[in-house]
Amino acid sequence: MLPYIGHEQKLPTWESHMKGLTGKYFEKFGTDANAFQAYINKNFDYIYCDPKAFFTWTVDEDVAQLGVSNHSIKLLDTCIDMLRRKDREDLALKVLKRYTGEDFTAANEWSSWLSKNRKKLYFSETNGYRFVINTYN
Repeated sequence: MLPYIGHEQKLPTWESHMKGLTGKYFEKFGTDANAFQAYINKNFDYIYCDPKAFFTWTVDEDVAQLGVSNHSIKLLDTCIDMLRRKDREDLALKVLKRYTGEDFTAANEWSSWLSKNRKKLYFSETNGYRFVINTYN
């Protein structure tokens, strides 16, 4: 601490602090911390961290449309059901591929894969922000 005695340390402005905290959402919320907090609380189940970036996160609008947490296997069930019903198939496939790393195209392939691996699946925030198969069981 002694080297800092007598040296002025500038504190960030509120705007600068909020820019760093909210990232790309600063344009939407500016310095309104309460509005930003309400947005994050409302969309907490849909936050997605890009595994190819460093601390880059966003609200996954695709998953938010479905209303199912991206940490729940129920998301995979929902998307497979959408494929079966031919309901927004592009959205369902995009979400399934993003959260599994698999590349199937048909509902029966996804269903078979999920049935085979359901009891071994877990959500990993550190292994690609997706569902991973536990190979130790």
